[in-house]
Amino acid sequence: MRNVGIENKENIKLLSALATVLITVGILIFTSGCGTSDAAVVDQPDPAEQSTAPHPVKVAEATSGDVEELVSRVSTISAPKTVNVLPKTRGLIVALEVEEGSRVKAGQLIAKLEGEQQRLEEERTKAVRDKALHDKDLAARKLEKEIIGREEYLEYLHSYEQAERDFQRAGLERKKTDILAPIEGVVSHRHVSLGDTVFESTPIVTIADLESLETEVLVPQDQIDRVGIGNQVILNPGGNGNRKILGEVIRISPVIETQSGTVKVVVQIRPGQKEILPGQFVKAHIITGIKRGVTLVPRDAIAIENAMSVIYKVVDGFARRIPVKAGFGSGERIEVSGEVKAGDQVVVAGKSGLNDMTSVRILDAGTAGSS
Repeated sequence: MRNVGIENKENIKLLSALATVLITVGILIFTSGCGTSDAAVVDQPDPAEQSTAPHPVKVAEATSGDVEELVSRVSTISAPKTVNVLPKTRGLIVALEVEEGSRVKAGQLIAKLEGEQQRLEEERTKAVRDKALHDKDLAARKLEKEIIGREEYLEYLHSYEQAERDFQRAGLERKKTDILAPIEGVVSHRHVSLGDTVFESTPIVTIADLESLETEVLVPQDQIDRVGIGNQVILNPGGNGNRKILGEVIRISPVIETQSGTVKVVVQIRPGQKEILPGQFVKAHIITGIKRGVTLVPRDAIAIENAMSVIYKVVDGFARRIPVKAGFGSGERIEVSGEVKAGDQVVVAGKSGLNDMTSVRILDAGTAGSS
């Protein structure tokens, strides 16, 4: 019995030692696994330590030059010498001599009304007038021979004068059937057709004098003191800066429009310029002065950030963010004031993503991306 107890104790010791070994091995394996994971983290590169590639941009040079001071407003071309041609009598249209776009001269036949009745009346009154003239002349010879007295002769004279007036009146009525152009110009609208019956209030055509065009520019009252008679005006049809129409201020209203707070300025278009039509939308630039020796940059150089105009000036390979105040334009360039001067390189393409002190790489004009 004693030998069996001793043997059991030895088995227990053996099992205890074996358990200790297994626990130790497990701890080593666990530690080894954790060590491998930490090594993988350490070997990964730190994004913060990675170097940033320079931002590609296109640049242009700021320049110095003169710029026109402008008052710019939107307006519409009009033809003040525009008339609706109305008939002077009622009648049926039997002839239309012009169409829309026809150029006419003053006194030219536009349309003709049926006038047979007027023609017959003119012929009748002419016959009466001719007989009255013959009777008057005969009475004059009789008066010389004292065959009739002066009072009788005056009756013949009065009859002739009345007949002459009737004949002239009939002629005027016949002429009313011929509708004539009152001014020289171009037919802009034709309001009737052949066979229509018209009245004295029916417009036949509209004629516009396209050589006498104007536009009314509504200038804010706080800028009107800069505008004067004779100021030159540049107008861009449809806002297209590549097309220029020239004009001149000829009238300035002496009153302020109470609802809009503006003053009406009338600009006369210089005659002889082509492809200008009444009703055409234009942007009018009234030249009020010239600023000389200002700093100019391309319009593409200006960005709006946080409701503020800024440019990016390249200095020693970095983009410096410069707040500026934009002024008047001169073609594709615009006046700016701020920490920029003639000769500075300013970014005109590739502005997106730029910040102050961003490293940049200057591209050729053909390889620059969008701003």
